[in-house]
Amino acid sequence: MVHFETYRDLCRKINTLFFEGKKCFYSKKIEECGNDQNKLFKLTENLMGSNSNVNLTHFTPTELLVDRFSNYFMRKTTITRNKIISDATNTSYHIFMNEDIMFIGYVFEMFRPTSEVEVKEIIIKSPNKSCDLDPLPTWLLKKCVDQLLLLITAIVDRSMDDSLMSL
Repeated sequence: MVHFETYRDLCRKINTLFFEGKKCFYSKKIEECGNDQNKLFKLTENLMGSNSNVNLTHFTPTELLVDRFSNYFMRKTTITRNKIISDATNTSYHIFMNEDIMFIGYVFEMFRPTSEVEVKEIIIKSPNKSCDLDPLPTWLLKKCVDQLLLLITAIVDRSMDDSLMSL
């Protein structure tokens, strides 16, 4: 019995060392990935035992594959919709949905035109962050705000007119 307890203690120590070794190894691997999301994804995919070499189109004609995906999502949508409808008839939902709640707020009926003062205030308060896709960096827009203000205000107002038409 003493030998068995000694054996069990040694097994626990070895398992702890093994676990710590694996933890250290994979922590180092994750650190090596740095900010490269692609490397991190491949590492986790490998850890999960996923096979990234599966090519669905190799096994199934494209048209059939597309039909299968479409049918799957249509079935999934139908099942979800039916579940929502059946849940809505549930008494706890039904009682809540039938309660008359008086609306005591402001009814939004239309956008009002904005003013140059409002637009300038928003531009000036904006942080100087930009993206490579921005046609004009924010810091430069702020420097030229007075020259562009009339145009930007007109664009904002026009976009509000268009959004009302699409409603």
